[in-house]
Amino acid sequence: MLKNSDGFAVYEAVLALTCILFLCLSILPLLLNVISKVEESKDRATSWVVLYEQIQRIRVTGQASLQPIEREGITFHLIWDENERICVDYETRSFNNVQTCSETKH
Repeated sequence: MLKNSDGFAVYEAVLALTCILFLCLSILPLLLNVISKVEESKDRATSWVVLYEQIQRIRVTGQASLQPIEREGITFHLIWDENERICVDYETRSFNNVQTCSETKH
């Protein structure tokens, strides 16, 4: 009488539902965190490309572009640091301001 040959027993269904919910509640936030880190890394790589292009422009023409630069939906601003470093300032998708600066003085 305890066996049900027509399908799952109630305790089996509850156990399966619990396992599915546990997996969804633990994997989904982890997946969202990984996606966020990938986007941040992509934005940082783009900022390095913009910084490199501006340094090359300064070396060739002797002038820096102080105009905002738009790349992949992000606006980059060129900033001269007090230590004569060149920095690129941008706002991330999570609305944090980030600066990428050159390591050597120019």
